[in-house]
Amino acid sequence: MTNILTATPLGAPTPIDARSIERELNALWQETTDNKSPDQRHQVSRTRVLNLIVVTRSAAAAERATEVAAKLTLRHPHRAIVVNALPQDPGDSLEAWVQAHCLLPIHGRPRVCGEQITIVARGPAVERVPNTLLPLLVPDVPVMLWWMAGAPFDDLRFAKFGDLIDRVVVDSATFDAPETTLAKMAALTAQGTRISDLSWSRLTPWRELAAQFFDAPAQVPHLYELTSVTVDYEAQVAPGDRSQALLLVGWLAARLGWQVAAPLTSDRGNSTVQLKRTDGSLVQVTLRPAPMQDDALDRLAMLTLTSPQATFSVARDPAPDCAMTRAEVAGMSPLERRVRLEQLDEAGLLSEELRLLGQDITYAGAVRMAAALLGATE
Repeated sequence: MTNILTATPLGAPTPIDARSIERELNALWQETTDNKSPDQRHQVSRTRVLNLIVVTRSAAAAERATEVAAKLTLRHPHRAIVVNALPQDPGDSLEAWVQAHCLLPIHGRPRVCGEQITIVARGPAVERVPNTLLPLLVPDVPVMLWWMAGAPFDDLRFAKFGDLIDRVVVDSATFDAPETTLAKMAALTAQGTRISDLSWSRLTPWRELAAQFFDAPAQVPHLYELTSVTVDYEAQVAPGDRSQALLLVGWLAARLGWQVAAPLTSDRGNSTVQLKRTDGSLVQVTLRPAPMQDDALDRLAMLTLTSPQATFSVARDPAPDCAMTRAEVAGMSPLERRVRLEQLDEAGLLSEELRLLGQDITYAGAVRMAAALLGATE
């Protein structure tokens, strides 16, 4: 297991000055080798493959962002700029300090380190943050913006980042109104904005398990003959937040070329919508609320796909990080097995999303279809 060493912030918070920040970083890198005896000294690899800007709104969130940045160092050595924006603070100041995240070296290899600049912006100083960031960015590598909580799209600070950003990472499970914001994200992806959504990333194991039913060529015809799709999702109060269920249905519909045929309606907490297959046949989609479990951000409970001759299901298992898959095909004995349902933490989810530089075509198609489902509501 890789050990992460997070250095103590170098010095006390100081007034922001891009030139002094670079000097502090250079001095910090020098310390990693100069203050050790020859037998303890390791070559340091100062590799930065991207800039990661993280916007937080509290000291606790900034600490969590620092922990995530440290974990990302192995797969994505980077310069992190954690901006703790406190617009309601009565002060008016920008303070900053630097630190390094280093991995214990493997024998014969250089120590890999990442670097972090932490900025605390209080009161009106929050508005000056975007202009302050430009000289702090490592040139000629991608710039990723991670908006840790809430929807940034109507925030004026988000607009000010403008052309600085190559990709914005959000978590729609933390939005105040996740469903209504799906339409906003769909419109932005259509305009070319590159968006990653950690709520969508949590669906990856569900999508993989559903796709595995049709790895065998003999099962593929059932996929194109589906007549119903049922998604059980966790909600405190019916109907609750259906955004993850809508994204899962949106993914399936987009990949199979389905279109909305009838409006989305609700009855006793359940939501239904009719989709039309490419051959003109109808697919009944039902979204059903289920009791909440431990993880408030991963809200799927069960997916069931039904065709005239087969039923396939993936259901969360009581065992941690497990699911039960079941395939019932006419003329064959039912096949049921317990499988791993991988649940990544924030660092794992973010690491997967940072691999993408271009538009995530699969996500773009899923979110647009999810918005279309909601747009059909009467």
